[in-house]
Amino acid sequence: MNSTDILQTHGANLYEITFNLLSNSKLAEFIPNKNSTIIIKPDIKYINNTLYSTSPVILTTIIKYLQDNNFTNINLALGSLIDDDLEQLLITCKYDKIVDKLNIPVYGLKDKDYTTKTIGGIEYKLIDKVINADFFINLVTSSPNETTILHNALQAMQNILHTQNRSLFTTDNFYKAICFLNYLIKANFTLVEIDSLSDIQADKHMYATIDNLLADAYYAQNLGYKPFDIEYIELASKLNIGCADINKANIINLIDNTVTCDNNSKLASHINTSSPCEQCYQNLLQALSLLDKDNLLDKLPTKLFIGQGWREFSENGIGIGRCTSKFENYVRGCPPSPQKTYEFLKEFICNNQNA
Repeated sequence: MNSTDILQTHGANLYEITFNLLSNSKLAEFIPNKNSTIIIKPDIKYINNTLYSTSPVILTTIIKYLQDNNFTNINLALGSLIDDDLEQLLITCKYDKIVDKLNIPVYGLKDKDYTTKTIGGIEYKLIDKVINADFFINLVTSSPNETTILHNALQAMQNILHTQNRSLFTTDNFYKAICFLNYLIKANFTLVEIDSLSDIQADKHMYATIDNLLADAYYAQNLGYKPFDIEYIELASKLNIGCADINKANIINLIDNTVTCDNNSKLASHINTSSPCEQCYQNLLQALSLLDKDNLLDKLPTKLFIGQGWREFSENGIGIGRCTSKFENYVRGCPPSPQKTYEFLKEFICNNQNA
C-alpha cells in the first residue's frame, strides 16, 4: 500500500468489509515486528448531543486480525476529550467486553498519564502510549459537521487529547489546533467508515489509507466540495502533513462496480450528469445494469440527475446522492450503493405504473 493509495469497499456485513480492507491493504506487513507496540484509537464524538463511536464490530475485527497475525502488543487508546470517566466510556461504546475477552490493555488520560508538547503556540496534552507507539491506527466514523463542514481523519485525532484541551476546539484556533496536532502525531494507518450515521439500513462504505490528509481530501470531494474549500485541509497541506491533491490518489475499488463499455451508452442515456463523482456515477451505472437485467430500465418515467452541479436545484426528476437532496425524489447517500439505488428505482417504477 503506497502513500497515495485509497482502498475502498462496501457491503452489508461490517465484519467482512473490514477484514477485506485489512487483508487487501496488507496491514500486517506495515508493522515493524511482532513485538511492536500497536495503538488503536477509536473515533468517539458527539453529534447533536448524541454520542457516536467506532463500531465494536470494526474494533473487534482489527484486533482479531492482528492477533491472528501473531502481534502480541495491541493496545486501545481512549482520550478523554469527550468524557472524563473512561471506565464508563468503555461501557457506553460497548468496548468493555471486547477488551476483557481479547485481553487488550486500555490507556487513557487520567491524572498524569500524558505528555505536554507545544507547537505553533498551542499546548497539547497527549496520551503517553500514543507518543511512544511503534504503530498507530486511526479509526474514523466520518460525517458532515456544522463547524468544520466535515468530521473525518484529521479531526478524529483529537481523541488522543486530555480534557484540558477541550477549549482548543471551541475557539478561533480550531483549524490550527487540528492541523498542528496532526503535525505532531501521524497515524500509520487510517480506516474510515463513511457516513456511518446517515442510514443504518444502508450498505456500509469504508476506505483505508496511510495519509490522514488524503483521507479528508477524498471525503470532501465525496461531499461535493473541493478539498481546499475546507479551511483546515488547506492549512494542513501548507504544513506538508500529507497529500491534499485528490488527482494524485490511486483509488482501488475492492468490489468491482464497473460496467462493460458496450452497455455504458444505453445506461448513460437515462442519466443527466453535472460534475458527478466517479464512485457515485459507477454505482448508478451498476444499479441501472440491475434494472436492465430485470427489463425495467426502459420503464423509468424520467431521467436521473447526478452530480455536484445539481446541489442548488430542485428538478422534477429523480436525484441520485446527497448533491440532489433538494429534489422531491432522491436516493440518499454519498454515494448511495448500487443495491440501494436499484431498490429505490424499482419501487419508483412500480408506484408510477400503479398510479
